[in-house]
Amino acid sequence: MGSLGPKERATFSIDAETKQKLEDAVPKSKRSQYVEQAIEAALREDARKAFGKFLDDLPKVEGGESLTDYIRQRRMELDGRPLDVLEGRKQ
Repeated sequence: MGSLGPKERATFSIDAETKQKLEDAVPKSKRSQYVEQAIEAALREDARKAFGKFLDDLPKVEGGESLTDYIRQRRMELDGRPLDVLEGRKQ
Protein backbone atom coordinates (compact mmCIF):
# COMPACT_ATOMS: atom_id res chain seq x y z
CA MET A 1 0.00 0.00 0.00
CA GLY A 2 1.29 3.44 -0.85
CA SER A 3 4.53 4.11 -2.60
CA LEU A 4 8.01 4.53 -1.29
CA GLY A 5 8.50 7.67 -3.35
CA PRO A 6 8.17 11.25 -2.19
CA LYS A 7 4.91 12.36 -0.61
CA GLU A 8 2.83 15.19 -2.01
CA ARG A 9 0.64 17.63 -0.11
CA ALA A 10 -3.06 17.61 -0.85
CA THR A 11 -5.64 20.18 0.11
CA PHE A 12 -9.27 19.28 0.55
CA SER A 13 -12.11 20.14 2.90
CA ILE A 14 -13.92 17.85 5.32
CA ASP A 15 -16.83 18.39 7.67
CA ALA A 16 -15.83 19.95 11.02
CA GLU A 17 -17.33 17.04 12.97
CA THR A 18 -15.38 14.51 10.89
CA LYS A 19 -12.19 16.51 11.40
CA GLN A 20 -12.74 16.56 15.16
CA LYS A 21 -13.32 12.79 15.21
CA LEU A 22 -10.09 12.28 13.27
CA GLU A 23 -8.15 14.51 15.64
CA ASP A 24 -9.64 12.74 18.67
CA ALA A 25 -8.96 9.25 17.36
CA VAL A 26 -5.64 9.51 15.51
CA PRO A 27 -2.41 11.03 16.85
CA LYS A 28 -1.19 14.01 14.83
CA SER A 29 1.92 12.14 13.66
CA LYS A 30 -0.23 9.33 12.20
CA ARG A 31 -3.00 11.32 10.48
CA SER A 32 -1.49 11.53 7.00
CA GLN A 33 -0.89 7.78 6.95
CA TYR A 34 -4.40 7.16 8.30
CA VAL A 35 -6.03 9.36 5.65
CA GLU A 36 -3.88 7.84 2.89
CA GLN A 37 -4.92 4.33 3.95
CA ALA A 38 -8.58 5.36 4.07
CA ILE A 39 -8.36 6.83 0.57
CA GLU A 40 -6.61 3.71 -0.75
CA ALA A 41 -9.32 1.51 0.81
CA ALA A 42 -12.07 3.65 -0.74
CA LEU A 43 -10.39 3.52 -4.16
CA ARG A 44 -10.05 -0.29 -3.92
CA GLU A 45 -13.74 -0.53 -3.03
CA ASP A 46 -14.68 1.68 -5.99
CA ALA A 47 -12.59 -0.54 -8.29
CA ARG A 48 -14.21 -3.68 -6.82
CA LYS A 49 -17.68 -2.23 -7.46
CA ALA A 50 -16.74 -1.21 -11.00
CA PHE A 51 -15.45 -4.72 -11.71
CA GLY A 52 -18.62 -6.21 -10.23
CA LYS A 53 -20.66 -4.00 -12.54
CA PHE A 54 -18.51 -5.12 -15.49
CA LEU A 55 -19.18 -8.75 -14.57
CA ASP A 56 -22.90 -8.09 -14.11
CA ASP A 57 -23.05 -6.41 -17.53
CA LEU A 58 -21.42 -9.32 -19.37
CA PRO A 59 -23.75 -10.81 -21.94
CA LYS A 60 -25.60 -13.97 -21.01
CA VAL A 61 -24.10 -16.92 -22.86
CA GLU A 62 -26.67 -19.19 -24.50
CA GLY A 63 -24.82 -21.36 -26.95
CA GLY A 64 -22.45 -20.01 -29.58
CA GLU A 65 -19.64 -17.88 -28.22
CA SER A 66 -18.35 -18.81 -24.79
CA LEU A 67 -17.91 -16.23 -22.07
CA THR A 68 -14.17 -16.87 -22.22
CA ASP A 69 -14.16 -16.05 -25.93
CA TYR A 70 -16.18 -12.89 -25.28
CA ILE A 71 -13.74 -11.72 -22.58
CA ARG A 72 -10.75 -12.46 -24.84
CA GLN A 73 -12.35 -10.46 -27.64
CA ARG A 74 -13.11 -7.50 -25.34
CA ARG A 75 -9.57 -7.64 -23.95
CA MET A 76 -8.19 -7.54 -27.45
CA GLU A 77 -10.44 -4.61 -28.39
CA LEU A 78 -9.41 -2.65 -25.31
CA ASP A 79 -5.71 -3.55 -25.50
CA GLY A 80 -5.17 -3.33 -29.23
CA ARG A 81 -2.64 -6.18 -29.39
CA PRO A 82 -3.32 -9.41 -31.28
CA LEU A 83 -4.72 -12.34 -29.29
CA ASP A 84 -1.60 -14.49 -29.75
CA VAL A 85 0.47 -11.72 -28.15
CA LEU A 86 -2.00 -11.35 -25.27
CA GLU A 87 -1.93 -15.10 -24.69
CA GLY A 88 1.89 -15.14 -24.69
CA ARG A 89 2.29 -17.25 -27.83
CA LYS A 90 4.06 -14.49 -29.71
CA GLN A 91 6.21 -11.50 -28.73
